[in-house]
Amino acid sequence: MKKILKDFTPMAGHHCITNSLRQVFKFNKIIISEEMLFGLGLGLNFQYYDAKNIPFPIVTGRTKLIEFEENLANNTGLDIEIKESKSRRRAYVELLNSLEDNQPQIVYVDMGKLDYLNLPEDFHHGGHTVVVFGIDEEDGVAFVSDRDSKTRKLTMLDDEQPQDYHIISLDELADARDSADKPYPPKNKRIVINFNKYFKIDQTLLYKIIEENAEAMLNSPTRKSGVRGIQHFRDALDEWKEFDDDKLHISSINMFFMINELGGTGGGCFRRLYGNFLRETAEATKEKFFKHAGVAYVKIADDWDAISRHMMDISQSGNRELLGKIQSILQIIHIREKELLERLQEYIIKSRKKSSY
Repeated sequence: MKKILKDFTPMAGHHCITNSLRQVFKFNKIIISEEMLFGLGLGLNFQYYDAKNIPFPIVTGRTKLIEFEENLANNTGLDIEIKESKSRRRAYVELLNSLEDNQPQIVYVDMGKLDYLNLPEDFHHGGHTVVVFGIDEEDGVAFVSDRDSKTRKLTMLDDEQPQDYHIISLDELADARDSADKPYPPKNKRIVINFNKYFKIDQTLLYKIIEENAEAMLNSPTRKSGVRGIQHFRDALDEWKEFDDDKLHISSINMFFMINELGGTGGGCFRRLYGNFLRETAEATKEKFFKHAGVAYVKIADDWDAISRHMMDISQSGNRELLGKIQSILQIIHIREKELLERLQEYIIKSRKKSSY
């Protein structure tokens, strides 16, 4: 079999899932930005993970895997399903069927299994998504679109050769999809979208998703998530000061990628994506408040980027004094994010009351 979707246009992007979705939406004649997709999925969040089954603490600035896709489905009215398979053979057949139906396929992969990323041998992350838009069984290869392009790199490697798309072996793709390594083993997951239902983005929907996302951040169910999670991260850095050199190195370099745009966050631990979503909301609603709120969130993203740079410095120098500087920045971020989210909530509540008279 040889099936390559000629009408599919690989596109570089900020974050793996929003960029993957944007490409498939565009293929199906729906033009929508990554920022809007991030907002529709209630993407803004924060979580600090330090479980015993992972070798080092990590953070994420977005809503959990699967939960994001469920939110997106609820807020668009589209049928969006996450399907997985225990059989790599069945997963491959399902991929072929999707291409035969002239649909590119979003699949979850372990980043550490993709050779073109040149990641450390012990690095794994199965929450990454790419779009498969072609299979050539005679040559034994798959055509894959990631976040990069010839003008946008994915890593910090000097010798990296970014591509508009990647041609990888079918075995490499199968290994990446079927990886059992933690965190987030991909389990051959794929995203299936039914585009038959039309959805309209209007002011009512935008107000709803902003209010719900603010509520989720302000009243998170655990102390390690939402705005409380930011404060927990700050407090947890006291423990980092006691890490041995190896654990400090790997923890800080991984934290850099979890926050910095090179790790696929869009910059500033996803805060830049959300700030630009608020700016786009301002254009759609003609409400200047959201423009100001968006600018404020982009400034918060700058503070997160400062933390990522300190984390990189720690990984290279082992300078533990920088942890104190990070704690000071996190204290400021915690206050600013909490105040901004509360203002967003209050504005929407007042607007709703005003329009009801």
